[in-house]
Amino acid sequence: MQKVEKIRSPVAPPLELKKLEAIFRHKMLRILLSKGKITEEIIRMLSTWKHSGFHIFCGNRISPKDDTAMENLARYIIRVLFSQECMQYLDEEGKVIYTARDGRQARPCPPWNGLPTCVPTS
Repeated sequence: MQKVEKIRSPVAPPLELKKLEAIFRHKMLRILLSKGKITEEIIRMLSTWKHSGFHIFCGNRISPKDDTAMENLARYIIRVLFSQECMQYLDEEGKVIYTARDGRQARPCPPWNGLPTCVPTS
């Protein structure tokens, strides 16, 4: 019987997720800009946010036949980012106040002019 020689495959270096996220974000924003879905002004505003709003999933691939994983993914996609119970609209001022569950209150800001900039940070 012939002896089988083991071959070792090289291991890929770990991904630098922050760099990968930045590249993905840049490319997605350029695609949206080229299709007229956003403006340069929106891109400038998004670049000032502490959290980019982009996330790269590096877990296992989800099979379309895996009902549990597909349901979990659907729940993740449609989750509410901001609790409506924590938002107060000041009609006369045309402003929104977001009060975190721990009681911290953000400064009022114009509605939909970057609501994440209004949310208190830790």
